[in-house]
Amino acid sequence: MINKKKLAAGILSAALLFNGTIILTQPAFADDDWSYKVVKAPLDSQKVVDEWMTYLVMRVSTIADKDYNDIQAELASGGTLAEASGISASELTARLNQAADQIAAAAAQSYEAKPEQIEKLRSELYGKTADALVKPGFAYSARQTGSDFTSLLNDQLKSLAFSAAQLAGKDYQDVSDALNQGGTIQNAVGLSAGYLVSKLTEPLEQQIQEAHNSGNISKKQAEQLEKQAEEKITAAIQTPGGAAALAETAKSGAKIDGAVFFQKRLQSIIRDASLLTANFDADELVYEIEHGKSLLKATGLSSEQLISGLQGIWSSDIDDAYRNGQITAKQAEELRDQARQLIASAVRG
Repeated sequence: MINKKKLAAGILSAALLFNGTIILTQPAFADDDWSYKVVKAPLDSQKVVDEWMTYLVMRVSTIADKDYNDIQAELASGGTLAEASGISASELTARLNQAADQIAAAAAQSYEAKPEQIEKLRSELYGKTADALVKPGFAYSARQTGSDFTSLLNDQLKSLAFSAAQLAGKDYQDVSDALNQGGTIQNAVGLSAGYLVSKLTEPLEQQIQEAHNSGNISKKQAEQLEKQAEEKITAAIQTPGGAAALAETAKSGAKIDGAVFFQKRLQSIIRDASLLTANFDADELVYEIEHGKSLLKATGLSSEQLISGLQGIWSSDIDDAYRNGQITAKQAEELRDQARQLIASAVRG
């Protein structure tokens, strides 16, 4: 039976490796008369809280400018986050609450939610953070959301200006004002691109390395994820307006129609399949196929396992596009149907 933990990790890494977003144009669908409509997914407060708490130690590491592993070592010895940070509990709480404000504001923009829901979310982030800071040996185990790596990267991008301001010792509002006036994060904080990228990618790299060390992803997959994270953060700190402006540019300018999306997915199907088996990486699968094996036989999976796994990878991109308001529910379902047919045909030949 396929290892579900490794399958989940494969889907997560694929979501980040292939950007996790698509915007569809009319030629992707048979009905040429429909028009675009922005659709926001309903707010899942628990998911937001889970993501916040899962990466709280990383946030403390960034705010305190202290090595993530050193903080984890102090927690493992029974210390608290407040003690491990090396800064006062009041200062740490204030800075984390500022970051929580940014997360709540981003949730209000990204999801369908009433003002009272956002305020409840903000209050919950404050409360759980306060409890976590004084809990000896703090650790948080979130429910499996199916988008760990993608969520980590998106969470880091959403609060990138805040994190950069903390690194530079500058007031976040000053940095935010500079971005609103068309400046870049790098110029607003006055730090070199190399230093900023190194510090801002550190929490991401720690998480990726933990996934690699636990055997959930291969060394090559870890390197690809780290490269992707570095590229995205570099672009975000050097784009006028910051990460939010970069996301808007991607939505408005980098359009890919359904035919192109599926063409690229089919071209990378061997790489996708390699994420579903712990036995072979993509290069090894290519070697097996070049020497006469079918993709199905090369993976060692059953046709049902391979088809289901590939559908999960492709669907993660489609689901993200729907959640981001880039396609409607109807369009997403049409794409999933096309994906099922194309994958079954490719696997069964």
